[in-house]
Amino acid sequence: MISKHKIKYKDGTYKTNVRIVEGYRPGPGMAPKQRQIKNFGYAEDYEDQEAFWKMVEEEERKFKESKESIEVQLDSSITLKDTKRLELGYKYLDAVYDFLEIDRFLETLKIKVDYDYKKIFRYLVTERILHADSIRACFQKSEGRYGYECDFQYHQIIRCLDLIEENSEALQDYLNKVIENKVGRKSEYAFYDTTNFYMEKDYAEEGTLGQKGVSKEHRTEPIVQYGMFMDSNKLPVRMQVFPGNISDSITYLPMIKALKNKYGYERIISVADKGMNSTNNISYIYFNGDGYVFSQILKGKKGKRYHEKMFEDEEFIYNEDRTYKYRIFEEDFQYVQKDEKGKVIKKETARRKVLIYWKKSIADREAHKRELKLKKAEKYASNNAYGLKHDATDYVKEEHVDSSTGAVSDKVVKAVDTEKAENDARFDGFFCIVTSELDYDRSKIHEVYGELSKIEESFRICKSDLNARPMFVHTDEHIKAHFMICFVALLIIRLIGLKLGDNQISAERIQRALASFGCEEIAKGIIRLNMSSCNNEYIVKKDEKGNEYSSLLISDNYETIEDLIKLQNVFGGQFIHANIKQENLNKYLKSIKFAITK
Repeated sequence: MISKHKIKYKDGTYKTNVRIVEGYRPGPGMAPKQRQIKNFGYAEDYEDQEAFWKMVEEEERKFKESKESIEVQLDSSITLKDTKRLELGYKYLDAVYDFLEIDRFLETLKIKVDYDYKKIFRYLVTERILHADSIRACFQKSEGRYGYECDFQYHQIIRCLDLIEENSEALQDYLNKVIENKVGRKSEYAFYDTTNFYMEKDYAEEGTLGQKGVSKEHRTEPIVQYGMFMDSNKLPVRMQVFPGNISDSITYLPMIKALKNKYGYERIISVADKGMNSTNNISYIYFNGDGYVFSQILKGKKGKRYHEKMFEDEEFIYNEDRTYKYRIFEEDFQYVQKDEKGKVIKKETARRKVLIYWKKSIADREAHKRELKLKKAEKYASNNAYGLKHDATDYVKEEHVDSSTGAVSDKVVKAVDTEKAENDARFDGFFCIVTSELDYDRSKIHEVYGELSKIEESFRICKSDLNARPMFVHTDEHIKAHFMICFVALLIIRLIGLKLGDNQISAERIQRALASFGCEEIAKGIIRLNMSSCNNEYIVKKDEKGNEYSSLLISDNYETIEDLIKLQNVFGGQFIHANIKQENLNKYLKSIKFAITK
């Protein structure tokens, strides 16, 4: 519309400032404002008044017919302190969070506190995906979201962690029901694995979760054990935190019992690595009518029963280029059921299937790693150059023998254990999988066990992309709350991946695209969308056989922007114009939805 604003000067004269303006609301329920479209200056400064007003009316007509172009006037006096880039990516994560109906669950708790715990939990989950960091650092970013009002304090976040821990079991049960109803669980298989996470702490306190244990990353700090079940859709089902000094195999029974008893799963086939392959675990599975596909250790006493078959090369079936061989057979296995005190109450022998296979690529890799260990062992044995036990002493033996006389001596003599190295070399490239499923052939066993890599991928996402470690919280309650936040964040990432279908992008790229998407107000009611980080795409080429591969040449296309567009399509359509009106942006953000058809 045309705005006429009279200005009175000290001498009593008037001038009329003429502009074309447009009304808008910055947000739902907010007071209306006006943005300037064009300023014509003062009407009295134009000699031909009739021509002037015709020009103004014509400009207004053009603006009403086409609102694609936006004219703004920029204030050159504005400094960096007056500008603020705000994030938009959290809105997409909010949509998945709403899909999971977590607020509905939290409302049923009816907890009376003086802060909005629903808002805090949502913020912690989405921030874990966008900018995984300590709680203190996350709180510092709470004012950086577009259209977001941070009305909670740091101490309230800490108090909220206790509430999260108290209700984590119930929340996991609730999320499982939501996934079953809206997505559907592929519950024929239950993939289970454990990993550990280290703490930002030098010592372990007795009786707490953080204990010194066997770290998968060879860390010396206290660690906690983390067990998780995953379904065939790569969606996490259930997690639990254990003390860092507990064995991997011991974590399995409490997890599978909870899965069966709480979720009412019928017959399921557990898939896990050799760390879970204990007599107690597979006997529990067998006597409960379930199945398993577990890898089996081949070295030592546990694998001795397979050595004869493993080294009978003539019984193996090779592929054409002899880089892979296998043999598959059935065996009798005795399952032993024990009571809580460890007393045997039942024994039963049944058939199971065993697959032993060998891969040249794995054998070559293991041989190379052993050569490196032998070199370290030689240096360590000669001059103690390597003080750390990891790798350096794998092939070092200590003897109390005088090499010149052969007599027993008080002096310790270190030497390279070549006999152990030669024995280990016999096992290079061999792998064994055992299963209760007698109808599985070699391909099916490979297929099912191969899916276990997806849970390992989930652990990598937790550690690298969600920065679940190191943990900056120390009490058991806050540690459990921390992992509950990570669990929900992982579930959101996996749901987005499920919705992407064939347009898959990694968790890291999802994170980068959403965290980079933001905006700033460049004039009243005028918003400019932008990306804080843009990675170029690598040019995809084809080899001689026609297979595509990613080269090391960078193209002109921005991978991060393309990823954002893929994600926007998941949530309802593209929104890529850089300069837009605020009400149009608000309308788009309100339209963002997430759904998966069961």
